Amino acid sequence: MRISYSKSKNATCFYIIKDYSKNGKRTTKKIDTIGNLKYVEEKAKEQGIDYKTWLNNYLKNYINEHPEENKEYIIKKYSNKLIPKDSDNLYNVGYLFLENIYYNLKLDKICNEIENKYRFKFNLNDILANLLFSRIIYPSSKLKTHELSKKFIEVPNIKLENIYRGLTYLNKEMDFIQEKVYENSLKVINRNSRVIYFDCTNYFFEIANEDDFRKYGISKQHQPNPLVGMGLFLDGDGLPLAMNIYPGNENETQHLLPTENKIIKNFKLENTSVVICTDAALSTDEIKSFNVNNKGGFVITQSLKKLKEEDRNEALDPTEWWIIGDLKNRYNIKDIEANEELLK
Repeated sequence: MRISYSKSKNATCFYIIKDYSKNGKRTTKKIDTIGNLKYVEEKAKEQGIDYKTWLNNYLKNYINEHPEENKEYIIKKYSNKLIPKDSDNLYNVGYLFLENIYYNLKLDKICNEIENKYRFKFNLNDILANLLFSRIIYPSSKLKTHELSKKFIEVPNIKLENIYRGLTYLNKEMDFIQEKVYENSLKVINRNSRVIYFDCTNYFFEIANEDDFRKYGISKQHQPNPLVGMGLFLDGDGLPLAMNIYPGNENETQHLLPTENKIIKNFKLENTSVVICTDAALSTDEIKSFNVNNKGGFVITQSLKKLKEEDRNEALDPTEWWIIGDLKNRYNIKDIEANEELLK
């Protein structure tokens, strides 16, 4: 593995690449995105070294922390031997392609920090990786996930009871995990956090009685069962930013602002003019005022089919629009589109 870079008109970006042979020809593949020159120079300045030394140190650390990049998987079979009865010769290797994403987001380091905080003995990284890979390859219950993971070419050495215990700690540190995943993702791809989409749904549980968290409420699927609600934030490209879970009998409107505040603080978006996009159910005056007063914006979707005819005709009429800061005049929206000054 070695450091490489690419230059564009506006920036220089650094990568870690790996040499390999394909069809007898030598080629390379990118296995990690480090960041642009500005990011590298800032990190080097923090440590009091030049950026080339920092890059070499980064490469050494990456090699030490990602031994899976150099792993070989060998399955031994002998043509002259009978296959034992009831032996399992089916292996699932699909998760190997997900490992690169997992380690680029440094989820293993996040798990190590949680382990050091609570000082438990089981391997949280193995549990999280197993749950994530299995959920993508074959979504199922925790028990079934534990059983199916035994078909991986590398069978994870974890106990079922530790999976349940591990989920408790992952739940406790959900805000920390989301914050670090977002921070780490910035080194892998560009995140469009200028626009944030938010919506809620709920999930029913096939149980007879509610408890402290699963409560009777209005089910999106019209099920008469205890519910848990979930709010999901997506960035402008539709990639998940954060989520929150709340009892199923609580109104979804009361969970947008607390979580949005948390995202702005934890994700360091205080200097970003965030535009929140939701449906009409979340268009309370409090939510709109908060986003407008923070020099951001608020976009509400409204079903035209559900509007009264007179309201629908007014919404589709290109005239009678106004601009914030100029409420006396009315504009034709087609004129605004053609006028650069009005667009600003």
